[in-house]
Amino acid sequence: MKKALAMLLALAMLLAVSALAEELPYVRQMPQYTYVLARVLTPESYPEVCLMAGYAFSLFSSNPDEPLFVCFPGPDGAQVESFSSYTAHYLDTENCIQYTYIADPNNSFEEFTNEASADEYILLDGSDGSAAYIDPDRGRAYGLIAIKEMGKNAKLEIRVNLDKLDTKMPLEDRVTALSDAILPEVARVKEQMRFETLAPYWSAGKFGGAKLLDGEFATIFRLDFPQVEATFDDGAKQAGMIVTDVDYSRVEGFYSFEPGRYIEFQAEFSDYAYPISKMNDGDEAAFQETLGDGSVWTFWTNNMDDGSIISMYAAKALEGAAGRSGDPVYVCLEMKPNGYRWNSREECVALAEIFAPCIQAVPAEQDPYVAPEAPAEEAPAEPEAPAEAG
Repeated sequence: MKKALAMLLALAMLLAVSALAEELPYVRQMPQYTYVLARVLTPESYPEVCLMAGYAFSLFSSNPDEPLFVCFPGPDGAQVESFSSYTAHYLDTENCIQYTYIADPNNSFEEFTNEASADEYILLDGSDGSAAYIDPDRGRAYGLIAIKEMGKNAKLEIRVNLDKLDTKMPLEDRVTALSDAILPEVARVKEQMRFETLAPYWSAGKFGGAKLLDGEFATIFRLDFPQVEATFDDGAKQAGMIVTDVDYSRVEGFYSFEPGRYIEFQAEFSDYAYPISKMNDGDEAAFQETLGDGSVWTFWTNNMDDGSIISMYAAKALEGAAGRSGDPVYVCLEMKPNGYRWNSREECVALAEIFAPCIQAVPAEQDPYVAPEAPAEEAPAEPEAPAEAG
């Protein structure tokens, strides 16, 4: 009876959490053992490539009224693996192909084609606004498209990596395979790309949280994104998380309260924690606090001469998580206020209080947001032998 009740309770919790996820999708990353241990985001969370020719912090430091993005659909048969404000990595697990797109504010066709190891590997010279070359020895192909709308010398770089390409394959076949991969992709992106003055994929509240899975850990790290509050002369203001970069064990972003006032944010899951190393070194700027939920956090603050704080690190060991060598795994938060400063350690501890209940380490097989691997195909059953006459 108790076991049945426990199962019902677990099912109810699973349904409740799933309903919450439908409201704000997670940046979901799951292992693809059929190819490499990669982390793939859901198509719903990043439905197409959306890049700006520069770093995301320029949106908050300079606060342009109309930030410009180049947008286009991702390649057929591939899903986004990771992204930042100016790069996107896609992965076609079935065909073992990696795609990378980079928006660069300063690039030239001449410098780009000079990277080719031989002139015969240059497929497009840039005269029509696009260039391309191949590297048969490494199984890679490169393309470059002018995006003058984003700057005089701005270019969009495309990289295609054919991991299934055998280096023992005849050179002519490798050249053909790479040429057939990059030329249609350059033409497709050039035809489909458009320029938007919005920032839809890292706007506040787009993601409810992040799911991170590093190859070093057999654990999924879940971080919900709470609302953060800051107090200024004209009152308190709240902000939601704006995601700008997602990687295997790290997520970065901003909490932007108003033009010119924001917090740079980074969360990383690792067997190394910067504030704990500072504590072990006897640094006076490091200290420990037990928070309201009973968790013990180690802090390190970067103080100015007047006692104000311009950055802080906060870390704690995660229960139920360990590295492959058995070492503890830590979550380390790094925050930097811009346009204002924190005046006391208490403000840093108060921020950790907000994030503490939002961090979990979940065994991969118990995480409801990670799709299970496809079951192995069963061999057809042998036909039964006819029964002997009795």
